[in-house]
Amino acid sequence: MIQNERQYKITQTKLRDLLLERAALNLPDSDLHPRLILARKNSLNILIGELEQEIAEYVGEAYRR
Repeated sequence: MIQNERQYKITQTKLRDLLLERAALNLPDSDLHPRLILARKNSLNILIGELEQEIAEYVGEAYRR
C-alpha cells in the first residue's frame, strides 16, 4: 500500500519499467521459448495490475483528503 508521495513516485517508476519489459517481450529477437515468453507476460500482467491498483487506491485516498 502506497502511503506517501515518495512511494507513489517509486511505484510509478516501477510500473513504467514493467510496461517496458512487457513490450520488449513482443520483439522478434527473443531467444526465449514461446512458453517462457507467455509465462513471463502473464507474470508481468499480474504485477502491473497490482501496481495500477495500488496507484488508483492512493490517488483516491489523496483526493479524499
